[in-house]
Order: sequence, then structure tokens, then C-alpha cells
Amino acid sequence: MRPPVRSALRNVSARILSWPALLAIAAPAALAAADSTALEQVVRLPEFRVFEQQPLPPRESWDYVKVGGLEILSNASAGTTKEFTRDLGRFLNMLQVAAPTMLIRAEQPVMIVLCGKGGQYERFMRDASGPARRVTNVGFVRDVEIASIIVDYENKTVNVPGADVLSTGPNGELRPLAATTLAGDRPARTMAEFSRQYVLLSLSEMKPRLPAWAAEGLAAVYGAIEYGDKWIEIGSPRLFARQIEERIVTPDIVPELTALQNRAGWGGTQASEEYGTGVMPATVYAIERAMALLSMEQLFAVGYDSPVRGGTAPDGAFAGYQWRQQCAAFVHLCLYGANGKFRSAFIKFASQTSTEPPTDAFFKECFGLDYGAMALRIRAHWTDLNFKGLRIEATDGKSLVGSSAQPVIRPATDAEIGRIKGETFRLTGQEEPARREFVTAYLRGERDLQLLASLGLMARQRRDETRAYTYLEAVGAAAEPVPRPRAYLELARMRADAMQKGADLPRYNREAVAALLTPLFRAQRLPQQLSLIYREIAKVWAHSAVPPDREHLAAIEHGARLFPYDAELATELAELLAAHGHRADAQHYVNRALKLTRDSGLRARLQKVLGEN
Repeated sequence: MRPPVRSALRNVSARILSWPALLAIAAPAALAAADSTALEQVVRLPEFRVFEQQPLPPRESWDYVKVGGLEILSNASAGTTKEFTRDLGRFLNMLQVAAPTMLIRAEQPVMIVLCGKGGQYERFMRDASGPARRVTNVGFVRDVEIASIIVDYENKTVNVPGADVLSTGPNGELRPLAATTLAGDRPARTMAEFSRQYVLLSLSEMKPRLPAWAAEGLAAVYGAIEYGDKWIEIGSPRLFARQIEERIVTPDIVPELTALQNRAGWGGTQASEEYGTGVMPATVYAIERAMALLSMEQLFAVGYDSPVRGGTAPDGAFAGYQWRQQCAAFVHLCLYGANGKFRSAFIKFASQTSTEPPTDAFFKECFGLDYGAMALRIRAHWTDLNFKGLRIEATDGKSLVGSSAQPVIRPATDAEIGRIKGETFRLTGQEEPARREFVTAYLRGERDLQLLASLGLMARQRRDETRAYTYLEAVGAAAEPVPRPRAYLELARMRADAMQKGADLPRYNREAVAALLTPLFRAQRLPQQLSLIYREIAKVWAHSAVPPDREHLAAIEHGARLFPYDAELATELAELLAAHGHRADAQHYVNRALKLTRDSGLRARLQKVLGEN
């Protein structure tokens, strides 16, 4: 019963297969494995003297709990942490029923930071451009490997644009107060906003990635879901009003109540030409004000890196807030409005514009309307409540959602605090606070492998090559796998850099190939996958003096199947296949890459492969 959009758009990644032939070449004996508890006996880890002139900062009090694959670090109250983990468990249970493909894959490393005191949310989400009005109390940040969701439980309100309001009479009638405006603050709907950000994070895993407007609209729909133990409601008029964060009726709507009589539950009579009155049943929601439309070109032009997105309003007009609302209204119209006539058009348009720019002509081909006409349909949908949404109910008397067992909440270790806070700071672009969190945990004696991986990657980012190499070699030498594929990738790259010194075109012998492929194969076998790993394997074989057998190249082909929209990977694979006599197989990847890329350099390489064929 789940909506078809997600399943139609998402490509589900399979788990990595093992490649015995490749592992034979990799010669694991070349790098002796070691238990993580004896790391310092295997690799002499560096000392830090950065805090010699000042004491370590006081220990902070944080709690740690894990829900599925989600790590939660919290300095909120015990009651708040317990309530959040319970609600999170129910939310995940609900998605398993209503839209299981919306679930973040269990192997995706995701951290959640609950900020309950000490201004921690503001520290994490600090904006170098200065303070801005915050329209959300939840934000998420990510890179190609890990993600963090930051939740503010300290501040209880967020900002919205001001609007004229009405009073409610004793019989439910709505009376205008023309001189009154909202102050611009409203209570934060923390769990609903977390749900929206969770879905945004899940959608960001899609390959290819959905356009920003489509992801924002879908996240708004699923962030407004309501559910009980035996029912789930999606997209109803009541939830649509909540989805676009509108709750009241403005004076300019009141005189039109008579025209709306007997439609979608409206009733009442107009008592005054000037002001009017109307009775609105509790089951009916109306929209606060007429929608100020962006053009469809403006709506589609906002990308993931645009300042219009995000959790703060970029200007006094609240342009980002307006964009979010229009995305929500457009996607809701496509999924639940117009008797479903736009649903398949939405799937087609969102899918194709994931890999190429939208045009008015293609939009009209999909929807049968041009940009201008669709903008008017969105505005009408804003106040037209003549739709039903979707309701899922238990048919056997059993619970649909239920409650999961309460996970154990315990004090966080220094390693967990340092790693999770440090990685969250790093993801928000705050390099120095991130480094200090990692180093503080290390100086307190922590040698957790994930912390060492974080330290190594941070040192690599800071071009501190000696420290980076030492930490990453310690991770590579440990028998226990570390769920950080980038740590193994950067270790392989650093080994390659050392081999390439003084050589313009290095040719790796068998031992060099083994040393480079060993960490890459470890990364390949991790549940979370990076296309960069397969690109690096291709580069090793491209510079190898030992020609790869056909089955060796099958590992890279497996990566190309996992990442079908990676034009560079397809190009490297095509070059390897052609260079080693598999020209028919190379043709397939040349054709694929030419469809995917407009990059002149890649296209020239592909044309060369074609010419050689």
C-alpha cells in the first residue's frame, strides 16, 4: 500500500560480493593483522603536545544509545532522551509498514546528536555569515560516507513569517483582528521536523540523487505522517495543512466562506459584507494565506548547495521558507491531488531531471501543462481541500506500529563523545573544533579504531601526512573491520603517493599491487559502499605491470552496477577492458558514459576508446 514514487525512483544497492581471485593476489600476509587492543604494539602511535600549555577541557556529560544502526549522543535530560528513542523506534516501525524503502539502510553510518543544554545546537550549526532567523530546530549534514542529524531540545520555538490572524468566537466562528500579526515565533515540532530530515537523508542515498525540490517535497509529506498502533494516515487535508505549517485563516479568506459552503465540510453563513463570519468544523483545516508563488523555473533552479535550502531564512522575505512550502504543495498535488492524474508524470519528470536539467518542453510532455499553468494549479491546490490522502489500517486486529523494546541508555565513553561530536563539527565545516574533539579523546587514552580512523582522516585533510599515515596504517593493520571505507581508501592513496615519488608513470609490480589492493578490498567488503573505492581499484590496475585477468576486472564491473550513474567509473572500466582485449565489453560502458557526461575530458577519453575499437 505504500506510495509508488519511492520504489519507482530508488535503486537498491546489493551487498558487496567477495572476489577470491582478487584476494589471492592481495597477499594478506603482506600486512599482518593485529587485534585492536594491541595496536600500539603493531604501530607506534604519535604523541600530541598541542595542549602542553593548558589543561584538557573538563569532561562533558553525554549519554549514548543505539537504535538499529543509528548512534545517538545526547546531553538532553534522561526523560527527553528516553522519549526520543521511543518515538524514533515507533517512527521506524511505521516506515517499515508504510514506506520501507524510505528507511535509511541499517549499514549507513548515521549519528544523531540531541542538544539539550549549553547552546550545543548553536555551536554545531554556527553560520559564518552571521545569525539568521531559524525556521527549523533540526538539521542534517553529510558527506559521501557518513551523516549526522542535529536536534535542538534547548530552544522551544522557531521563526515563521508574520501573518494577520483571526480570533475564534464561542460557536467556532472566525473573526478577523486586522491590526494583529503573529510575532514570528511558533512552537518547534521537533519529532515532525526530525522525521522530515530523516527522510531527506534517506533520499540523499538514492543513485542518481533526486532533484532538491522533489526531495524537499517528499520529505515534507512524510514528515507530516500521523499514526497510531493500528492506523497510518498520509497526505490528508488536515496533514497537508500541517505539512505546509499553516493553521489559521486570514481576513481576506473570510468573505469567501459562503462560496465554500458545503464543500470539504465548510458550513455557516456570511453575516457581514465587510468582515463576515464562518464556522469551521474541527476536522477541517484551512490555509493561512494566499500562496506567494515562485516561478517553476525558480523552484527547479534551487540545488542542494543553494543558500535557499537549509534551516535558516536567508533574508527578511523568508525566501527559503517560501521555497519549502511550494515544494511541499507541488509534490503533494502530484501524489494526492487531481485524483492522482499527475502521479506518473511526477515519477517520469523527477527521475529524468535527476541526471539532466529540466525544461518547460519536457515538463509539458510529462504533465500536459506548461510551467505557468502548473503554477496556477499549485496555487489552487493550496486552498482546495477536496482530496483524501491515504489511510492504512490494520485488518487483523493486530498492531501496525507498536512499540519497540526500549534500548539501553548509558553514559557515553570519551571515544564516543570525541568521535561523534568531532565528526559532526567536521561535517558542518568546523575543522578546528572537530580536531580538538578527536585529540581530547585521544589524550584521555582512547584508542578506539573508529576514533583512530577519524584522527587519520582529519590529519589527511590538514595535510599532516605523517600522522595521517600512522593512524590509517593502524586501522589497516587491525583485524577488526572499521566501518569507514574512506580510511582504507586514503591509506591506499597514501601508499600510492609514496610509490609514485620520482616516477611520472609508475608501473606497480606484484607486491605493490597487493599492498594497494589490500585496503581497497577491505573497504569493498564493508556494508556501506563508495564508488571512489572502485575508481581507485581501476587506477591500480591501470598502472599495474601485472596484467589483470578478466575476473579481476569483474570487481570493477560490480562497482559499475552499484553506481550506474558514475561516468568516471564507467570510463575507467571501459579503458581497462579495451586495453586488455575485451573490446566488446568495453563498448557497453563507453555508450553508458557518453550518455551520462558532458565533461569534455571524459568524452575525449571515451572517443579514444571508440577509435581504438
